[in-house]
Amino acid sequence: MIVRNAAELPGALRPGNAGRRIELAAGEYAVDRPLVVPDGATLVGAGEMRFDGDGLPAGFTPGTSTTLRVTAAFDGSVLTLGNGSRLERLRVLDLESPPLAPVPRRGNVAKAASRAPGDRIDASIVECELVNPNPVGFTDEGPAGHGVLVLTLNPRFDAPPAAHAGAQIKLSLQRSIVRTDTGATLFANNFAAGGKVDVLIEGNRLEGHLIASGGTSRPEAVRESVTHLTSRSNLYRPSGSHQHGWLIMGASSSPHYEELPRQGAQGNLLRIDSTDDRIEAFRVGIQGSAARRVGADSQRLNDNRLQLNLERTRILTDGHGAADLRLRGALSEIEQEEGPMDFAAGDRNELRVTMIGVSGSGTRDNVYADVEGPSDPGNAGTGNRLLFQGSRQAWLDSNGALDPAPPERYFSVGSAGHRE
Repeated sequence: MIVRNAAELPGALRPGNAGRRIELAAGEYAVDRPLVVPDGATLVGAGEMRFDGDGLPAGFTPGTSTTLRVTAAFDGSVLTLGNGSRLERLRVLDLESPPLAPVPRRGNVAKAASRAPGDRIDASIVECELVNPNPVGFTDEGPAGHGVLVLTLNPRFDAPPAAHAGAQIKLSLQRSIVRTDTGATLFANNFAAGGKVDVLIEGNRLEGHLIASGGTSRPEAVRESVTHLTSRSNLYRPSGSHQHGWLIMGASSSPHYEELPRQGAQGNLLRIDSTDDRIEAFRVGIQGSAARRVGADSQRLNDNRLQLNLERTRILTDGHGAADLRLRGALSEIEQEEGPMDFAAGDRNELRVTMIGVSGSGTRDNVYADVEGPSDPGNAGTGNRLLFQGSRQAWLDSNGALDPAPPERYFSVGSAGHRE
């Protein structure tokens, strides 16, 4: 199917065109409503992506791009991906809302999210440029202001319809540019119990930060959910007011909707496998915790895990108080990024780290802790820990310019032998 103007686009994306290849000619297409790519359909533009000397995308060859430009302040994602759908060779520019706009634009550029309990989504984005200039926010439908959203959903909190328990979402993001102002270039999370999110990120230029969690209460408890990110040969750099390159959590209580009873999260896992990535020019390279409890009104988080595997990852941070690594087994916060608070995050949460050939920025304000937040030892919880695989000496021999290095007590193998 060939689409040559904006008027033809909504009709081309009707459900009856599931499985079709929908080709958009070069030019600009005004978008005034959310669009849904049908199951199995490929939405492909005419753009010819250029690549720099490092093999990373550098923008479309002038005169070739197919640009979807948002022209109305609607709510929702510009493009929602169906199962088996694909975006290719497209430039998607979200509408920038003025600071005092009476009706602001709220949403994300692209979304792969569950539609019902037990749903399956497998989608891909290849050689695209996605731009969201709007501030990060949160709506009843979930996060807004981000580039690419990958989620299992709880659409209406504790009211019908039910959370999408057991849904599985898979997304491949390759050779693309994603740029945001304050939001994440990629936001991956489970708001539903038993959910699974699996994301491959490869060869991209991501101008903004990464947010990922195994599970986050919204506000219902999320249990036994898994998020797995495979990140290869990507460049992560800030484009707006981004402080963290990666903000990653095994589980978190919700930092939003304080008027609702916020439940906890149990038995969730976030696994990140990073190879040959570059995280550059942020104030904090990687901030991670196995469990993050936000606000004393939320319930405790127990038995959550963050598995962080870094191989030849390069971290270069900049600015006052910069840190390459801020890693904690459990973290208690007053509000999101508003400082520590003296209450227990939970019990038996573990952040396990494997690092091979990683390089850093030299002397920085790195943080390593089993528990951070409570000053009262009685609020530390039990069994929360940060654990580096192997011995400290082997870690020092393999990784460079990460100063200070983790103290020996955080390693699975001590100077006297195995002690995990």
